[in-house]
This record gives sequence, structure tokens and C-alpha cells, in this order.
Amino acid sequence: MARVRDNNRIPDLARQLQQINRNKIQLGIDAPSGDKLFTVAWVHEYGFDIKVTPKMRGWFLGQGMPLKKSTTHIHIPERAYFRSGFDANQGSINKKAEELLDQLLQGNATAYEINEDIGEFASKKISDNVTNVGLVKTGDLRDSVGFKVVRK
Repeated sequence: MARVRDNNRIPDLARQLQQINRNKIQLGIDAPSGDKLFTVAWVHEYGFDIKVTPKMRGWFLGQGMPLKKSTTHIHIPERAYFRSGFDANQGSINKKAEELLDQLLQGNATAYEINEDIGEFASKKISDNVTNVGLVKTGDLRDSVGFKVVRK
């Protein structure tokens, strides 16, 4: 009598698909709020207006760049490397997610591994965009782009 072996993976697959919905990927700057690197990242992403103080006026004068008396603020323009990097790569990130979901369906990856791979892929794309918009001086900002997988 022949034996039939059941290799039903549907229950495991259902659990893995539920796990995908229980987690989310957070992309961001790997620096605590208030840290100098976080501040630099925020100012580049959103821009900032700095009120000119007497001390600042003196510093600019000492650098050979005197400010006009009418100058009350210095405007740092937005150079949105993070949002533009994500937006420009949305299609490739989605394509990567579809490829990885196929790996899950084939039983070659877990939901957590997929989320990790998507996070790594997306953060790399954003990190590359720091270079594309010309924000690399030391590489610290580019290297600080990161991700983590968290429970919803």
C-alpha cells in the first residue's frame, strides 16, 4: 500500500501573510532627536529660517561676509533628499516588494525577512539620493539613513 505524504504549506503561508500585516517598516535618520546629525538632516529636508543675532552678525563680519543691516533672517532652502529619494524610487521599491512576496509564497523567505529586505532596499535608495542632491561632505548624513521593522 502506497503512503501519501501531505506537504500542505497553506497554514504556514497564512501565518506569514498575517505577519506581513502586523509589521511596518519605519524609514528615517538613525540619530536621536536633538542630536546635531538629526538637526542637520531635518534642516536639509525641510529648510529653515535662522534669526540673525548680534553674535552671528559678528561671526559673518569676521569671515569677511558682513550682513546688511536689513538682514534679519538667513534662509536655508529645502533640499528634500529623503522625500525625493523615496518618491523617485517608489516604483522600484514596490517592484522589490512584489519580488520578495513571491519568495514568501514559494516558501523561501519569512514575513520578517521580507520586511527587512524591503527596509534595506528602500533605505539604500534614499541614502543614494543624499549623494544625488549633493549633500555629501563627510558621509555622516548618507550613512545615517536607516530603517527598522516594528509591530503596528
